[in-house]
Amino acid sequence: MRTDLDTMGVANPYTLAELAIGRRIDWSRIVDPKAVIETALGMPWDQLINPASGSILYAGLVPSTGGDPVQGGLGDCYFISALDAVAWSVPAMLRWFPLVDHEHVTPPPNDMIERGSIRFSPGYYHSPAASDVVTTGPLWESLLLTELLPESPEGVPLYATSSDVGETWPGLYEKAFAKWRTGGGDRPDYKPLGGGWCGEATRALVGRDWHLDWWENERLTAADVLHFVRQHTRSGKTIHPMTAFTYSDEGSLPQDGIARNYARSDIVYNHCYGLLGWLTREGIDYIVVRNPWGHDYVATRSDRAPDGMFAGLALNTNGVFGLPVEVFRRYFEGFAAVYP
Repeated sequence: MRTDLDTMGVANPYTLAELAIGRRIDWSRIVDPKAVIETALGMPWDQLINPASGSILYAGLVPSTGGDPVQGGLGDCYFISALDAVAWSVPAMLRWFPLVDHEHVTPPPNDMIERGSIRFSPGYYHSPAASDVVTTGPLWESLLLTELLPESPEGVPLYATSSDVGETWPGLYEKAFAKWRTGGGDRPDYKPLGGGWCGEATRALVGRDWHLDWWENERLTAADVLHFVRQHTRSGKTIHPMTAFTYSDEGSLPQDGIARNYARSDIVYNHCYGLLGWLTREGIDYIVVRNPWGHDYVATRSDRAPDGMFAGLALNTNGVFGLPVEVFRRYFEGFAAVYP
């Protein structure tokens, strides 16, 4: 069993490429996104996704010079996938009402709405004042913040965005999480967010009184995986936030004689994904996940579920794809569910 679950984190290469190039890119029009990313970041793809290569994806905070939550230039996929999982299955747990004054944090008006306030539940992740995992005291802590979000000099958002134009709530939640973790002001230090555990990040969003279960795929059969996923779904869609995570590096892969090629499959080491549910197509069961990088180029075409719809989402777009259960079992180290 790996002992470094709280160090998972890999930055979004699409965002890093945009920062390096100095402008936003319409990736849907790019024939070979990998080639563009390799050129922009100066490293072959197989090295970019290898933590042992010194890849910038695993370096933490990205220098500023250079609908659905989309991860930015920070290795906090654990938080963005948790945010995605909550927004997908229990969206009422997320809420944000802007401040009237966008330039200054002021007390909210007396209308029973916590304007400019985002809340987190102290537990495994907690406020800086706590010295250990919080198990008692208030279930929620709220903090105020403005809508100002970090951008590069060219106007490219540095951190989390949304796949829907004009929506800023993912970036605001990420900013609030940084402020909560560091105790900073309205311009918090994001560096401590690099690397974390998606299961406990989910509980910080929905409440530490929710249960957390997680499973290691190496110990399960494909039938076991599907059984545990189905326990947290209705009509194939998750009704409780679920996330999935990959092996930390090539050396951590099980010695079971099964070939796994992460570079060819476009599955990423040490990465967290939102787990959205399961579906059956032509007699094959698939586990549906979403890469928080939020782009179409996401999994080997011969393995992934064919194009189509899943619970209102288009498969093989915006990072959403389905893998046969056995392929998911082989490539993902495990998955987690948080439920009342």
